[in-house]
Amino acid sequence: MLFASATWVRNERLLRCGETAERILAGLPGGALHAGGWNLWFANVRGEERSRRYGCYGFRGTDTIGDASNADDAMTAALQLRFASERLTGRVLDPYRFLQTCRAPVPEGQMCLWVHSDGRVEEQPPVTGPR
Repeated sequence: MLFASATWVRNERLLRCGETAERILAGLPGGALHAGGWNLWFANVRGEERSRRYGCYGFRGTDTIGDASNADDAMTAALQLRFASERLTGRVLDPYRFLQTCRAPVPEGQMCLWVHSDGRVEEQPPVTGPR
């Protein structure tokens, strides 16, 4: 019974990670990303549920695509695969650095995106004021 229960829980967590990663990529403005080169900057929304590692399970937000030192490479690979374009790059930042990077004016070809723990994506409006 314990083995079956543990397997069920593990599989549900893995399924949730896949659904979150898919929601992130599906929430991006596909039309714009198919044309030209883009630099996409991502950050997990502050105050929402964070990843709780259990092997490769229990990730939230951007961590479902890649975490720690491989986050940028994994996000870039996911973007390039999803949109069939080698001209896309992804970078995952902590929220503080994200806000510093995404101040107005945001350069052309750059997009700043908040990612909720469930994978919903919202574009960051440019933050005005001194850097």
